[in-house]
Amino acid sequence: MNFKIITFLLILTHLFPHLGTAENDKPNILWITFEDTSPHMIYNNQAAITPVMDKISEMGIRFNSAFSTATICSASRSAIITGMHATSIGTGNHRGNIPFPNFIKGFPTYLRDHGYYTSNNLKTDYNVLDASDFTNEAWNESSATATWKNRKPDQPFFSVFNLMYTHTSRKYVNSYSNYKKEVLDNLPDELQTKPEDAIVPPYLKESEEMKEHFARIYNCINYTDSKIGEILDELEKDGLTESTIVFIYSDHGEAMPRGKGNGLNIGHQVPLYVYVPEKFKALVGIDIGTTSDRVISFEDLAATVLSLTGIKVPDYMEGVNFLAKNYTKEMYFGAKDAADEIRDITREVADNNFSYSRVYNTSLPEMKFKNYTGKSELYQTVRNDLWNGRLNDFQTSLFYDHRKYEKLYDTKNDPWEMNNLADDPQYKEQLEKMRDFCNQQILETRDLQFIPYGEMINIYLKTGLTPYEFKFDEDIYPLTKILPIANLSGKGKEVIEEQVEALNSDIDLVRYWAIYGLRNQLSNVIPYLKEVEKIAFDTQERSFIRIEAATILYQQTRNEKALELLQEYAKGEDLFHQWHSLRNIQDYFTNQNEFTGLYEEVIDNLPASDDIDKLYRSIRNNVQTTCKGALYMINERAKKNIEKEEITIPETNGYDCMVEEENFESISLSGNWSIINGTEKEVFVENKHLILNKLSSENSIPTIQYQIATELDDNYELNFTFSASKNHLSNTIDFISSEGNYILSLLIGGDNRYNIFYTNSIEGEQVTTFLDENALLSDKFEKNKNYRVKLSIYEGKSLDIYINGLLVEKGIKVINEKIDKLVSTFSKVYKNEGTIYFDALNIKNKIDYQPLNDKISEAYTIIKAISVGTSVGDFPQTAVDTLLLNIDDATLIVKNCTPQYTVNATIDSLDQAIKAFLLSEVKEEEENVDPEQPPLEGQIPTDIYDFKSSWFLGPNPFDSYFFVKFQEAKSGRISIYDLLGNILYQEFITNQKSIDIKTLHLQTGVYIIKFESPTDYFTSKIQKL
Repeated sequence: MNFKIITFLLILTHLFPHLGTAENDKPNILWITFEDTSPHMIYNNQAAITPVMDKISEMGIRFNSAFSTATICSASRSAIITGMHATSIGTGNHRGNIPFPNFIKGFPTYLRDHGYYTSNNLKTDYNVLDASDFTNEAWNESSATATWKNRKPDQPFFSVFNLMYTHTSRKYVNSYSNYKKEVLDNLPDELQTKPEDAIVPPYLKESEEMKEHFARIYNCINYTDSKIGEILDELEKDGLTESTIVFIYSDHGEAMPRGKGNGLNIGHQVPLYVYVPEKFKALVGIDIGTTSDRVISFEDLAATVLSLTGIKVPDYMEGVNFLAKNYTKEMYFGAKDAADEIRDITREVADNNFSYSRVYNTSLPEMKFKNYTGKSELYQTVRNDLWNGRLNDFQTSLFYDHRKYEKLYDTKNDPWEMNNLADDPQYKEQLEKMRDFCNQQILETRDLQFIPYGEMINIYLKTGLTPYEFKFDEDIYPLTKILPIANLSGKGKEVIEEQVEALNSDIDLVRYWAIYGLRNQLSNVIPYLKEVEKIAFDTQERSFIRIEAATILYQQTRNEKALELLQEYAKGEDLFHQWHSLRNIQDYFTNQNEFTGLYEEVIDNLPASDDIDKLYRSIRNNVQTTCKGALYMINERAKKNIEKEEITIPETNGYDCMVEEENFESISLSGNWSIINGTEKEVFVENKHLILNKLSSENSIPTIQYQIATELDDNYELNFTFSASKNHLSNTIDFISSEGNYILSLLIGGDNRYNIFYTNSIEGEQVTTFLDENALLSDKFEKNKNYRVKLSIYEGKSLDIYINGLLVEKGIKVINEKIDKLVSTFSKVYKNEGTIYFDALNIKNKIDYQPLNDKISEAYTIIKAISVGTSVGDFPQTAVDTLLLNIDDATLIVKNCTPQYTVNATIDSLDQAIKAFLLSEVKEEEENVDPEQPPLEGQIPTDIYDFKSSWFLGPNPFDSYFFVKFQEAKSGRISIYDLLGNILYQEFITNQKSIDIKTLHLQTGVYIIKFESPTDYFTSKIQKL
């Protein structure tokens, strides 16, 4: 260097000593973090009033694709402080107290080592076991008064301020008076978002009440913006603005339903602003004063700060400097594990345009009750909207529908993630790209959360190795063998044999993921219940595996021993097993009232938090909040009957897919079906393109259905609604029973039009009882108008009626004796005048039922079947009105509407029907019988075929069977179809009692199985008898 230049710089340094200090060689770093906020609520959102962040966006850089690696505080903050994915160090579960190896430091430690003053005000929540030592090593000061002001003169600083005003507690959990005192009263009027200006996400019901809730959320953001301004003012007063790089961001996504604690972009994506003063622009590879689409995730924050300050990034860190010129990341990898008391596991991937979510526990809906947030007024409003029928189909589905195992959203055009594209062939390449990246990241980071939390701690205690250390040992954690089985979870019957085979693995965690996956496809697990039962009652099996197996058994069979096992774990001393079993009981069993005593007993017997090791304190809290939350919801359901309001029912044209009797040139099918019109018929079913021929009376609706059904793969669910003329109705009914796996759900029509709702898979649950006379509602209708009626039944005890989408009756007591009166009233009032369309039953909760006892004579009623078919309009329909198999009374009753008569059958005849079926099956397979075994003649030998029976029921009626256990450990199953066929054969054909069976409903207590015109089908099944 030129000698004169050196001399000049030395003179400048002498005259202006601050120019040559460390403070000017190294940037100061200021982090201002806030809580629980998505960019959806700030970026380009007219309801948010955030002048400070808007100004920083103009002066610095706003990032459009920044993501937290987790969707809840402690998991997210553990990633921030370590520069690693939470799943890499085992901190994915909220407040887990996970041990770290000594070499993993809070990254401010490295700044301290290089002369920086580090301060944290105030929140830590790092999810680490030795939190005090970890925190003290990282920060010169961590307190409510910590600030850069306490450093030595001219010492560079890294200061963090954690603003709490947007935390869930302020946004909607704390009382309104608390919010008013802390936030609203401190906001000038011009910075307040008024309720009428609040923007509500479209997956929630927009109402005055909901807008009030969201105004509060926006005001918490607005107030936080003003507090950010106050900190920046202090920085300016101290003359530090031009020597300090400022980061402003939220710790994870939005604290609102579907956001925080949920595995979607709304829970992961965060607002992020970076201000870089002029003198440090050379350190940054992005133009200042712009918005950036760089994909950023929280493990990058530590590496970025260390790089800006000239400190080498430790090799164990997983992030990179996202401000560098050569930053190349295209996708981020995130995770959602246990959030508060909810046990769950999802993995997320996103780029600038799409988000992908892999759901491993598809048995849970998206919206689950949490004790902390669920009691808030916001969530009470959401549930009231739900229970009062104010939500649309998508909004309702968030509470009841099982999640798809893969989700793909176009976040540019669908920021609220409401249109899942995972099944759309147009996005297949994008889906596969993100799926592959997700699996790659799981393996590269050695994702630890595929180990149940309790087992992770057990391995740590057994080996003395921290989770981060033992995860690299395939003998301890064989992730390459576990992941393929885990990746089967959520899929269907095409993988079930692989899952069942994996139950025999010698690797505990492989068996765990096999049984975990089986619980996610209960409708297909029935043939393998013996294997499940063996695991549940194997005392040598690991407890976290037995709990899953016992859960399946009780869900499917109400196996009392399985329930006893779960309750034993729930009341045991191992907190992890308590939490696991209690969560399964609450999440998957609908008969919650029966567990009130269990929940209360667990709470009463829990040890005090101070009396247990800190390794287990968070789990103790999860146990407690699980029980408290369950009791709260049991109590709320009991009080949910709301005073009826006088409602004026608007007129509707009914369904759009109406067709006149004479015109079949244009037919509209709704649901998963597109409109068919013109001479060339096109339809998209599950995004598969099919071509249909021109319609005519010769190739009527059933022919179309058959053509489509035969072109579809077996795993497609066909749900559609259409209307047909009376002349085609009988053909349609015949088609259902003879050509496809269809079930007629409801049929009521008038004015020569008949609405039919079909499905080949009844999701969820049905009811045991129906309406009383208070529900007839004849005064609610006018003649010559069309109405849509929906019945929503809760736990078989109370019923709501919706007409044209509006709730008109709430909390009606339901009893089955009055169904005749309901149907006949409708038919009399509306004969040939207008049309009533029944959408189908919308059932909120499963109905408890009890299986057959070992002794049939002591068993409970398990079948109730009801038809709502009757004469409507001028279409004469003769129907079986009631089929009731009552084991208590030892009678089989079949009652027909016209004429009225009853047929009684004893248990012996039922027994005879079952045995006759078994005998026919044996005869059919005689050619495969061992030649040493004598043939069966005449009747089934009682010493071999003296059986005990029980019902094994799944959500899909086609997967339900009557299981028979023989004395010599043999077993077999009878399809419900075949059993009914034999009953009908024995009771009607042999007794020469003819009946025109148009509709037969078999209700098992879990759902209603409905058959249209089953006679031909059953007859074909019983010809061999």
